[in-house]
Amino acid sequence: MNSVCQEMNETDVGQMSDEEDIATSTISHPEKRMYIADVGNVHSRCWYIQVRSSLRNALTKPEWYGLQLPRCPGRGPRGGLRRSSKGRRQADVHDFRRGKQLNASKDGNKLTLLGGFQFSLQNNLCIPLGARRLLALLALEDGEVDRTTATERLWPDSRHGRAAANFRSALWQGKRAGCATLIDCVGPRLRLSSSVQVDLHELLRNARQIVEAGPSTSGDPRYLEIIDGLSHELLPTWSDDWLLPKRVRWDQVRLHYLETLAQQFLTVENYLTALEAALAAIAIEPFRESAHRLVLKVHIAEGNSACAMKHYHRYRGLLVREVGVKPSRQMVELIHPLTSA
Repeated sequence: MNSVCQEMNETDVGQMSDEEDIATSTISHPEKRMYIADVGNVHSRCWYIQVRSSLRNALTKPEWYGLQLPRCPGRGPRGGLRRSSKGRRQADVHDFRRGKQLNASKDGNKLTLLGGFQFSLQNNLCIPLGARRLLALLALEDGEVDRTTATERLWPDSRHGRAAANFRSALWQGKRAGCATLIDCVGPRLRLSSSVQVDLHELLRNARQIVEAGPSTSGDPRYLEIIDGLSHELLPTWSDDWLLPKRVRWDQVRLHYLETLAQQFLTVENYLTALEAALAAIAIEPFRESAHRLVLKVHIAEGNSACAMKHYHRYRGLLVREVGVKPSRQMVELIHPLTSA
């Protein structure tokens, strides 16, 4: 025997299909080796390469194949940790071995649920649909969510194995987006990372502060921003069943906030903002009488009796035509001084 062949598992060679053989033969890179073995007068060629390792090399070293994969500072093209020439990990990621942890930047990671799903990340990465649904579920739940509960809610019509696979994929895709940690795992439970800012939570927090402090007579631009934010629907293009109770709750919460703001603005004689808040509540629920009464109060306080009567007759006609009922006694008593004058 003139040369010694590098040992190779014969079963692996036998299991490689023709397509894999062609694929490996067409891939060229510096570490591809061919070994020639002379056994008697028989020459056999052994290719010490597999398709799986070739694809792995294509991801870890894309420059060999002319590929350009998105990179994150301090991380490899596959999102893994990149090492320097001395084998030390760079300091922009977690270093649990040394007890060091660099806090991820909290600026720019904002999750928008009102008016449609949007996720603003610093690296502008695109989040797959499964990860979006998981992030929305965690953002709308109070506290932590069990893995089994999340799987059943997000994929109720799928088989258990398929639903579990979808959940693992969504968790892997949404757990880390670039250098930002989006989902925290606490044993079998999940929760949204504190570095993610949710527009719904911020809006409710600001509205609660204004309601508790009471509005002022000055035209603060924050008032209009809050009224505009309360006018948006919760994920309007999504048709998931688990979203139905969340939408009902959101509608009731924003209706009460808008009516409370309208009443407070009416008290301080800020009629324009009060009218906008009342009309925003009517746009959400056209049959809600309490919002229509606020509109009548604003018109009466401004001295616009004709506008008040016009609005009353329009609302009364809507009730009779669509529901078959008449306005309540409270609304009739509110409009009675205008009819008797």
